[in-house]
Amino acid sequence: NPTRPLTPHPRGYEDSKSPDNDSLESLARKMASFNGYKLWAGGQPDFQYPVSGDASDYMYAAMGVASFGYEIGKAFYEDCDLFERKIAPDNIPSLMYVSRTARRPFRIAKGPDVLAFEVAEAGNANADEETGEATATAMLLDVSVTASDDELLNSDFKTGRQGVEAVRLSVDVHPDDDDGGGAMMEMEPVGGTNNNSGRRSFELQVSTDGMAPGRHTMYSVAVDGAGYEGPVSAVFFDVPVRAAIETDRPTTSAPQTAEPTT
Repeated sequence: NPTRPLTPHPRGYEDSKSPDNDSLESLARKMASFNGYKLWAGGQPDFQYPVSGDASDYMYAAMGVASFGYEIGKAFYEDCDLFERKIAPDNIPSLMYVSRTARRPFRIAKGPDVLAFEVAEAGNANADEETGEATATAMLLDVSVTASDDELLNSDFKTGRQGVEAVRLSVDVHPDDDDGGGAMMEMEPVGGTNNNSGRRSFELQVSTDGMAPGRHTMYSVAVDGAGYEGPVSAVFFDVPVRAAIETDRPTTSAPQTAEPTT
């Protein structure tokens, strides 16, 4: 019966840190940035007591799983509407975030996070640079990303001290599926933002030339100074069907934005 909500993770059977504590604590801190829960693990200030049987310990030790729990609420018998009113809204963003680390949780937990990802129509790419011929469907997209290596940690924890080195984009190719064939695009850092702790902003203008009309997916991933990639973020954008003479008219009503919770 916890006095406050907790996020248990290995180790639970004794008050000592696991060999993978840097990754596990980093991910637990980022999960807790959404719900404000305290960390219950060996070596943590909020370690409650050793437990004789802990599913998180077994999954980690026997199967190598980055295993976590949520001790929700403050009593064994809560009001029936508390789950929908408080617990679910507090925890769904946290669960959505951690799901994006599932492929490589021990590495992704150490990487920086994309905090804002915006794609907005900039205008018309109405002529090929080499031939000068008009292109019927091409438009330019202004892409901006803000990332941080330490903001979701809510502390000066060691995995957040490498800063944001780079942000990479791809269209319709998930970064995990990149085969080195040129799908990834390097964004340009915005002047005045350095590779250090705190937020860093990046921008890039992308042409839709060669893209089929319809809906596309743009992905972004931030990389820190130690080479760790964070979770992938994504937004949709649409390439309209229109004549070249009409391509100077914006067709998007508003920028599309992705937050780290989506």
